[in-house]
Amino acid sequence: MDLSFFVVELRGVKLYTKGTENLYDNVFDALQSEIPWLDINHMSRPENGECLLDLGMSIYPETEENLVGLWNISAADASFAKGGLNTPPIHNIGTLSDYGGVAAEMCRTRSEATHLNYRMAYNLVYEIVRGNVYFCEDSDAYAGNAVFHKCFQNYISMYTKAVNRTYGVRDELLS
Repeated sequence: MDLSFFVVELRGVKLYTKGTENLYDNVFDALQSEIPWLDINHMSRPENGECLLDLGMSIYPETEENLVGLWNISAADASFAKGGLNTPPIHNIGTLSDYGGVAAEMCRTRSEATHLNYRMAYNLVYEIVRGNVYFCEDSDAYAGNAVFHKCFQNYISMYTKAVNRTYGVRDELLS
């Protein structure tokens, strides 16, 4: 028997299926239609191997005014415990004591039964800086030179553009 092993990482795939909610019956149909070279039907058949997915659900507020979604850590922690995950470390946002993100591994016995290994719940406000983060060297900041001023102006521009966007929350399950 000829076996193949493939690892496919599709970063930003949510952008391919965003706005297609009413066009397809389920996410697999949307993926198959929007990314036809990824044969989901073939990959999901057990006789062809095991298909492991990182399933992420993003929730964006739809309002006239721009909002930022926040996970209530107490509620997320209770949900993680109910699902059989280990106690997650807490990642607060700024000085907000009960808001931020959590991430934890599934306990081994539960993981063997569910095939889930990891779960993350976090805020999408990080998208403001994702791919745009550049910290100048400490020496440039101490000197206050042109490199520091350019870095500083980039941050001002990045956050100014972010004012006109709404950010939600994301919950990911990894198998």
